Amino acid sequence: MDKRIIHAVAGSGKTRYIIESLDLDTRIAIITYTITNQIELKNRIIKKFGRLPDNIHVFGLFQFLYSFCLRPYYCEKSSKELILITIILLEILMVTIFIAIKYLKCLLMGNVNISIELIVFLM
Repeated sequence: MDKRIIHAVAGSGKTRYIIESLDLDTRIAIITYTITNQIELKNRIIKKFGRLPDNIHVFGLFQFLYSFCLRPYYCEKSSKELILITIILLEILMVTIFIAIKYLKCLLMGNVNISIELIVFLM
């Protein structure tokens, strides 16, 4: 599995495809928007491997942003740098919300039939 983002309609097999593509040799981060999907992904991974392997990590979007984009830098930075990091994270959040609203609008208007549910990439 190379770096990729998966967008597809509900029930199209995104989760099944991701689980089937997992292996024990590649570091993998799976980022999802919902807690329910985090739980489902972890359960399926455990079912496949008998445990949650050390090389596979499942995050919620905001858990990922906090853990990898914000927290690692808070201890070492000056207040000016912390403000800049916070602004960047807020911009990422705003872009995410803008994209979600744009897709929701398209879905409601019937112009598009996709939903953003899952983002997968390798660490």
